[in-house]
Amino acid sequence: MVLRESWYEKLQRWEDGLEAYERKQLVEPDSVDCALGRMRCLRSLGEWERLANLSADFWNRAGSSSSGSSGGDGSYGYSLTGNERENKKAVAPLAATAAIHLGRWDSIERYVSVMDAGGISGSGSGSGGGGAGSAVGASSSGASLSVGAGDQKSLNLSSSNNNKSQSTQSVESCFFRAIIAVHRNSYAEAQRYIDR
Repeated sequence: MVLRESWYEKLQRWEDGLEAYERKQLVEPDSVDCALGRMRCLRSLGEWERLANLSADFWNRAGSSSSGSSGGDGSYGYSLTGNERENKKAVAPLAATAAIHLGRWDSIERYVSVMDAGGISGSGSGSGGGGAGSAVGASSSGASLSVGAGDQKSLNLSSSNNNKSQSTQSVESCFFRAIIAVHRNSYAEAQRYIDR
């Protein structure tokens, strides 16, 4: 029988899953699935700094054609295959979650802008998308809010950047945009994202 790394995730054995994904990534350093698996385990373990570093490395290398090697800090060089936008959309909720927990508000908008199919430019418009799922919460109290993995429901919202057009935004995007609005003390804007 072949052991699959994802089984550990399904069993909520995050440490074992992380170790299994890291071992597999040593053999398959360019594996997007291994990188995303590591990030999901780090999110579940609440290892925000490691998740932020890994997701930033992944994000910066998404779509690049050069491959790298394992770094001394446990990061891996990626020569990611596939669509750059899809790779970034997969990591965006994980990266945004880490950024929120670390208080790195300046980088959150960059990640959230990709959750909408509108693109990587940060336009804030486009059609809905899914992603790897996200969870944001106070780990010390155990309270959390989450958007389920692969949830591809979409909502019609007025774009805050362009009131002339309607845009379709993912549930994940709306969730994170509401958090950003609350952080900026823009409660009416947050309420619009929550109500949709």
